Amino acid sequence: MKQMSIICVLFLSFIFAQNHPNSVSTSNAIARWDGEYPIVFSVFGDNYEMNSIFVSISQQLSSLDTLLDFIITTGDHTAGGDSSGYAEYISHIDSINIPWITTMGNHEINDSLGWDRFNEYFGYPDFFFDIGNARFIVLTNCYPADEVVSGTENVYYMFTSSQLDWLENLLADWDGYKFVFVHVPPYLQGHIIIGTLGSIGYSPDYDSCLTERFTNLLKDYNVYVCFCGHFHIYDRWTPENERYGDVTYIITGGAGASLTPWVYGAPSGGSFYHFLIMELYEDGTLVQHIVRPDTVDDGFITTEFDTVYEFTFYPPSSIKSNNISSSEIDIPYPNPFNNSITIPVMSEEKYIRIFNTSGKIVRTIPVENNRKVTWHPGNSIKSGIYLINGIKILYLR
Repeated sequence: MKQMSIICVLFLSFIFAQNHPNSVSTSNAIARWDGEYPIVFSVFGDNYEMNSIFVSISQQLSSLDTLLDFIITTGDHTAGGDSSGYAEYISHIDSINIPWITTMGNHEINDSLGWDRFNEYFGYPDFFFDIGNARFIVLTNCYPADEVVSGTENVYYMFTSSQLDWLENLLADWDGYKFVFVHVPPYLQGHIIIGTLGSIGYSPDYDSCLTERFTNLLKDYNVYVCFCGHFHIYDRWTPENERYGDVTYIITGGAGASLTPWVYGAPSGGSFYHFLIMELYEDGTLVQHIVRPDTVDDGFITTEFDTVYEFTFYPPSSIKSNNISSSEIDIPYPNPFNNSITIPVMSEEKYIRIFNTSGKIVRTIPVENNRKVTWHPGNSIKSGIYLINGIKILYLR
């Protein structure tokens, strides 16, 4: 009877499928975007099963139907990768009206047939799609093994040479903003090593798993953010060094699996359940919101941003220069200022956002039919450093 119910669930999910395979959900995401910035998407991973945390997160996401352009995960959604795990996950995501894109994790392939199931239901785990001025690239770094090779798992944690050749071609071919999604974080010297690609206990070793070539590609081709899962925590790190460049690495694995203790605290990390909402603006500004799951069964769905973890990213100058011509770049003046500041406006901008040094928006100014905007902070704004289009300005009251 149980086997029959699983078959029925899978059969019905294919009839009414809207969020698998990934080719369908990415096409839906492209069609859903109305051409207006920001591009808004949610990222999270690591739930394993349909527990109360994951169900609550899904309900909250559904309540944001008019806000989100798509959802993209960082893997580990199907428990042991068996048929019942896939059936449960597929039936759940196909009930969501927002395009839902799935990344492969190690739990998807723990079962001996898990790899084949993922390919059958979602398509090959390496793919990409473009929306506006952004390219989103998804690839697996988990491969099935015939025996236990990594800890207690029959999983190889690695990239292949042909896979990274494919990635390099995609990165080299795109001048806009680039986002990469994998399950297991790469080995990042100076930040996290244990439990990452190429670390002790994982097979193959550091050199053979090609984690260094992967991070070199992200650095050399100016990837904006690499999203990962695997750790059941939140973590954000921008190395800004010679080895890794300006790539930001974000781990978001708080969708329901048992939490992992974490050494990095707020606002750059923490061990808590969550999902991310990212807003990508046309000028490359990327605003991150974190939402905690609403698990109170009171009949109301509450979705509130955790202000402690609000953050605003600015693309590396090498990315920005590819998206803004030199004739469009200008500088706010006077700087410093004590009454008002004039802000040159690029032709495509519809509003100017002013941020404090914590990345929070302090003022949004609509752009009218001219190429300049004047900001009068007034008494409500404290003296200090603020940011406009990534440029620091100093307000002196």
